[in-house]
Amino acid sequence: MRDCNWSPDFPTAVDQCEELYKLEGGENNLDGTIAVTPEFIASLLKVTGSIEVAGIEFNEENLVDTLQYQVEQGYLRQGISDSERKEIIGKLSQKILEKV
Repeated sequence: MRDCNWSPDFPTAVDQCEELYKLEGGENNLDGTIAVTPEFIASLLKVTGSIEVAGIEFNEENLVDTLQYQVEQGYLRQGISDSERKEIIGKLSQKILEKV
């Protein structure tokens, strides 16, 4: 389900994600779907200040470029598997939530 947002049409993407959720064993009906964009996360970093994850500093100015690099190329240089390359997003999210 991780990369289920294939369609640029949000309602279509949501339907695809919900279907994959069910196929992967999701048992509960979903009450709704929330989309979080990199621009939204950057706006949170403007409030919280920079955050470091795995030795990488994320801030309002570098978020998009740094995150894109990490999940597309940087993970290879760090010995992170392809299936775990986006875990940095969850770690960053957790730290932002702790600060907020």
